[in-house]
Amino acid sequence: MDKSFYLLKETISLEAMTVSDLSIPFNKLSGMVGAFKSHVTSKFSGLFAGNKNPLFKKSFISKSFIKEMNVTPYTNLMNVTVYRPPGLIVSYIEHAELLLEHQKIILDVEKRLIKPINIWLSKLLSEPDNLKGLSQTKFKHTDLDKIQAELKKQFNSKHAAHDKYLYQQAIERQADWREYKQLLGELVANQAKISVKDLLKATNNVADTIDLLIKRVNEEPGLYQVNKNVLKDISEILYETGLELEYVAILSNQIQTLLTATIDTEDRLIIILNQEAYPTRAEEVNE
Repeated sequence: MDKSFYLLKETISLEAMTVSDLSIPFNKLSGMVGAFKSHVTSKFSGLFAGNKNPLFKKSFISKSFIKEMNVTPYTNLMNVTVYRPPGLIVSYIEHAELLLEHQKIILDVEKRLIKPINIWLSKLLSEPDNLKGLSQTKFKHTDLDKIQAELKKQFNSKHAAHDKYLYQQAIERQADWREYKQLLGELVANQAKISVKDLLKATNNVADTIDLLIKRVNEEPGLYQVNKNVLKDISEILYETGLELEYVAILSNQIQTLLTATIDTEDRLIIILNQEAYPTRAEEVNE
C-alpha cells in the first residue's frame, strides 16, 4: 500500500478527533477516495488477471507425466535444478497449501466486506441521522498481518532474485505430484470464479457513495452533520479495504508465479527423462 495513502488516513483520523471544524478532515476524504480508486485499479490491472490470463487455461502436470514420475527413481532426479517462485524455501505442495488456505480466506472480500460497507454507507446517505452515531457496524476484516507473516515465512529475502532450487527441495516424494496437481486445480478453479469486473464495480460503488456523501455534507450541512467517530470510521474502512484488495492481487500473482515455475519444471523434467541423462551430483544452484 502506498505510504501517502496511509498518511492521509492517519491525518484524517487524527484531525477528526482533534479539530473543532470537521469539514477540514471530511473534505480530505475526496483525496483519499481518489487515491483508493487509483490504487485498486492499478493493482488489479497489473496483477489480477484471473481467468482471462492465458496461464490459467494452460494444462499442467499431465497424467502421462505423473505416470512417468511414479516409475522414475526419486534419487535419479533429486539433484536436478528446477524452477521456483523467486526466494521460495519450501516445497511446491507446502506453498500451494498455504495459497489455497489464504485464497479461501480472502477471495470472499466482495460478499464479506465490500457489499456490507456499501450498504452501511448508503444508509448514511438515506438516513442522515446515522451520521451522528458513535461508531459503525463491525465489518469482517481479514487478519492481514497474520496471513502475510505466514506467507513471508515461506520465502528467504536473501534468495529473492533466484528462481531455481533442487528437485528434492521442490518435491519430497514422487507420489506428491498427483496431490500437487489437485491443489493447483483447486487454486485455478477458485481463481476462475472471481469476476474482476464485478469486484471493481462493487469497489467503485463504495468510492462513489463516499463521494456523494461528501457532496451532501457540503451542500446540506444542517441535515448531514458528521460525527467525528463516523468520519474516522470511513477513513479507516477505505484504508483497510484497500489493503485487502491489494492482497487479493498479491495472492493472484503468487498463484501465477507458482504455476509458471511448475510448468517450466515439468518441461525441464520431461526433457531430462527423454534423454535419460540424470545428474550424478548436485548441480550448482546460484544462491
